Amino acid sequence: MDVVRFEKKYNDEWEDFVASSCNGTIFHTRKFLSYHSPNKFKDSSLLFIEDKKIISVLTAAEVKRDGLVTLNSHQGASYGRICL
Repeated sequence: MDVVRFEKKYNDEWEDFVASSCNGTIFHTRKFLSYHSPNKFKDSSLLFIEDKKIISVLTAAEVKRDGLVTLNSHQGASYGRICL
């Protein structure tokens, strides 16, 4: 399995995956996440890929607190969880 950071080249595949997933919601869509200005959050969403096919996605953003960079649920969404 490969874990890759979201890039715009994955946008259509991401949207198709969320639409056909068992637990995807509007909060997982790139359309929803891109509603916010590009500089508001440092998007670090992840794609989990197996045999060249997305098997899961995770909306996430980098957050810097007290000098530490962490990966958090995307602040632009109302909640976060992995989408299968």
